[in-house]
Amino acid sequence: MGGCCTLSRILASVAVRRLLSSTGFALGVCGLALAAAVVFYQACAVYNPSLLLPEAGASDAGSDSACDHAYYPDRPAQDGPSQLNVEVVLAVQSIDFGLAPDAGMALAPYGFDLDHVCTCPGPPSCAQADGATETCDDQRGRDHAALELFRELGPLAPSGNGEVNTGFQAGQYGLLFHLRNYNGLANDKQVSVAVYASNGVSGIEDGGTPDPHHDGTDKWTIDPGYLVQGSKLVGMSCEPNQATCTPLYVDDNAYVANDVLVAKVDFPVSFGTSSFLGGAVMSLRGSVIVGTLSPMPIPGGGLSYRITEGTIAGRWPTSALLQTLAAIPDNVTGTAPYLCGNDLGYLLLKSAVCQIADITSDLTLDGTGAPCDAVSIGFRFDAEPARLGVVYGVPPAPAGCMTDGGFPFTDSCFPH
Repeated sequence: MGGCCTLSRILASVAVRRLLSSTGFALGVCGLALAAAVVFYQACAVYNPSLLLPEAGASDAGSDSACDHAYYPDRPAQDGPSQLNVEVVLAVQSIDFGLAPDAGMALAPYGFDLDHVCTCPGPPSCAQADGATETCDDQRGRDHAALELFRELGPLAPSGNGEVNTGFQAGQYGLLFHLRNYNGLANDKQVSVAVYASNGVSGIEDGGTPDPHHDGTDKWTIDPGYLVQGSKLVGMSCEPNQATCTPLYVDDNAYVANDVLVAKVDFPVSFGTSSFLGGAVMSLRGSVIVGTLSPMPIPGGGLSYRITEGTIAGRWPTSALLQTLAAIPDNVTGTAPYLCGNDLGYLLLKSAVCQIADITSDLTLDGTGAPCDAVSIGFRFDAEPARLGVVYGVPPAPAGCMTDGGFPFTDSCFPH
């Protein structure tokens, strides 16, 4: 593996620290504020093999002498004998970016080998920007470049992670997974998994204060942006009207292998505009949701499931990352209201983002020499049983640099 130089002296920069602390974006959106430090990132992380734990049930197919690839389980060859049709709603209660107080520690073993390449000692799966230092995977080929950046932020990153989790647990916003057509056994060749963002536990839409019980009885609102024709469904309860509440982000070909749920679905990771993130999102591609289903009793003698130490991994296109910066106020230079356009703070971040891109946004282009146009990410989550509530939207977060025609700001790392 390559060497590593700390970013601590860079983070001592007054301008960078003001950006990271004032936007409240240090952790929750995985790389926006971090990217400012990446301009100076010059080497791969140092890894301690003893800390790189194998994924439960991960396939060893494709292993070679250089790397034992970290893959999620393959689809099972056959189903179990059950004829049940189990339905489970899961609400994320915490996320974890593996932040350690010591920047010299090995990266947390979160994420997967998304491009089937072990970069360092092997070559990368795409062409990084001119002048960029090769971004190394860990010894199992995990693509999780953002983790290296987060841990260099010192106390800012874990405090941001904790603030996001506080909002989850207080029912202020959420991320929901809806599992259907599951046989309830260790293996099921085909299940359905839908993803929704939530703007809070039901009752919040009437101005109430969330009071979640965390016992499987909590009803969570559904953001209309995650439903087909969601704007027409506002106020409708989705629990008795599932046929009408059609999800936009769904994998009807997901599966369960040895109790591990695997779903491949591209979706925007959002925490609602009520969080300190200000409505910014991670629009992931080539993404996967993986987690072990564990039975959990619920009130009334019922049984549901929870997920502990699940993983969300994917590719965040640099164009989408740059666009979401427009929702972040510029408190660095004060030359513009938001981080977009020709603002100095935005230009600093754009340069950093384009330099750290380590993977293609289109997984079919891996290994073809295509430019790296995305940043890889992998993080852990825990989720508990929940129920579907009413469709409830909130006003979009303010954003800067709208075009004269009222269209959102866009940008690219690649000249037109």
